[in-house]
Amino acid sequence: RKALAEEVPLRAVLRDHRGAVAISMLLTWLLSAGIIVVILMTPTVLQSPTYGFTAKVALQANSLAIVFLSLGCIVSGALADRFGAGRVFVVGSLALMISSWTLYHTLPTHPEWLFPLYAVTGGFVGVIGAGLMASQFALLFARKLRVPVLITDLDQARVDKGVAYVHGEIDKLNAKGRLNADKTNRLKALVTGSITKEAFSDADVVIEAVFEDLKVKQQVFAEVEAVVSETCVLLTNTSSLSVTAMAENLAHPERVVGFHFFNPVALMPLLEIARAEKTDDASLATAFALGKSLKKSCVLVQDAPAFVVNRLLTRFLGEVIAAYDEGTPFEVVNSALDPLGLPMSPYVLIQLVGPAVAFHTGETLHQAFPDRFRVSENQRRMVEAGTTTLLAWDGATPRIADDVAALFEVGDAP
Repeated sequence: RKALAEEVPLRAVLRDHRGAVAISMLLTWLLSAGIIVVILMTPTVLQSPTYGFTAKVALQANSLAIVFLSLGCIVSGALADRFGAGRVFVVGSLALMISSWTLYHTLPTHPEWLFPLYAVTGGFVGVIGAGLMASQFALLFARKLRVPVLITDLDQARVDKGVAYVHGEIDKLNAKGRLNADKTNRLKALVTGSITKEAFSDADVVIEAVFEDLKVKQQVFAEVEAVVSETCVLLTNTSSLSVTAMAENLAHPERVVGFHFFNPVALMPLLEIARAEKTDDASLATAFALGKSLKKSCVLVQDAPAFVVNRLLTRFLGEVIAAYDEGTPFEVVNSALDPLGLPMSPYVLIQLVGPAVAFHTGETLHQAFPDRFRVSENQRRMVEAGTTTLLAWDGATPRIADDVAALFEVGDAP
């Protein structure tokens, strides 16, 4: 203004008033940074356990806050305009207010536009199942997202066991000095349980981790779909079943996504994300945003039997198991893959994932590709007998447990 009024070169004005200019620039930067922090943090704060608002309400409140902020900017710009500046500030604030007000009124009818933001800023996550894998999910969501996590299962005893596992793992982190007392209590308060799926009515994301049976998973999703909102994304941790088949009977199959973790969940970085035939872009984007928030390496895979990793792994394991069934000594087959540098031996891995899960994955792949994947009758006998402990560790190396060996029929042609 001084340069225009007194016909003085702008460079000279900036040179003579560089102190005031520097302070003005600093204050402008601080104000802008403060506005950005407010805009980004408002949804997260409102969705925290302290306030407990849903993602949609939090984002609407954020839009409303931007409107009032814009009004304040307009007033400030009008005052500044009296001294020769501020028109751009006023126009920009008006545009910001109009866009925010439009967003506020549009969210109830088109919340899917902001699905990725839901995943990044947090929300309410539901976990179906309270077994070891499901409990690991709950712990991961609570630690990485700092959002409420609700576990459900068939009865209160299973729910209590799952919640107790998560709380116990958090206590271990506290004992190791990785969490202070305040963070420990906050994390434990985030993880709760229920025996009714109606508790998922306000959930933004629900992930199932029930037994690997297509009918069971279809039934679970049908029950969940009846209570959740139309914008809730449904994730399945299946390791071998068709995500498309799992969603085919739902009213909104477009929101079902494969979300396959590896065990142990906290340590394994890979996350396979499978797009079913009707999965829409918004749901897929949410799955990737959620995986990124969990610090996982997300890979898009085809909705095919066992996806990528388990198809390759089951091929390896199938040959090892077949060699043992034909009569090759256990010590030989269990160390056969050592040159590949795998983190554990084949039978130790089967013990970790569970004999029933390993058998079911092999059976699924045998049905899809009978010429490539075989089904071990010894494995079938073990699963049908309800045996969960495959190995005995009474020496330097593992061996087949005696009760399991009694079930096996081993050949004499190694």
